[in-house]
Amino acid sequence: MLVGGLVLVIAGRAVLELFTSDPGVVVVALLPLVVAYSLVNGGGIVMSAGMVALRRSTWTLGSVIVGHGLLALAMFPVAGEWGLTGLWTALTAGSALILVVQLSGFHRHS
Repeated sequence: MLVGGLVLVIAGRAVLELFTSDPGVVVVALLPLVVAYSLVNGGGIVMSAGMVALRRSTWTLGSVIVGHGLLALAMFPVAGEWGLTGLWTALTAGSALILVVQLSGFHRHS
């Protein structure tokens, strides 16, 4: 994820224009947020697999409900106030919360 994200950050617009010509999508300023979200979300997925291996899937489900539930509550106010940048920031924060809860569960149960 990090290597792919760095390619997008360095090459930016040239790489994105290969896939779309929509100027709303080709916003290089949001790439660091997208890369951060991808890294945090990937970590959450790995921790989720670890929790399932420990037979603690309810912990994983609970952390996802909390993280995405808070994100769902904050989505409209954040979008209205900060737009797309705020949404990506909120998505990253929600995924970070999920990762932290899963890390604490993994530490507690392993």
